[in-house]
Amino acid sequence: LLTANPDKLIILKVFAPWCKACKGLAPKFQALTRDEKYKNLPMVWASLNIQNNKDFVKSIGVLALPTVQLYAGNGSKVDTFPCGPSKVPILKRKL
Repeated sequence: LLTANPDKLIILKVFAPWCKACKGLAPKFQALTRDEKYKNLPMVWASLNIQNNKDFVKSIGVLALPTVQLYAGNGSKVDTFPCGPSKVPILKRKL
């Protein structure tokens, strides 16, 4: 994903299907992906289920769920933070 989009901001949501906060974040995150404000900006929205990716999730430093990580197009992590439904305004400011 990172190497295929070298000129874009990658917004990665890490979640688990059993996580209550993740379920609360899901519709808000989905709404952001469709928001006209971000439509023409160089961004890629992605979601990663930890179920089959536990080692990878650990390797990228995820300590809580849900977590949102922002990556610059060159593959470097710009930010990482726990992002439950109430933290969506913080995510918007970071974008």
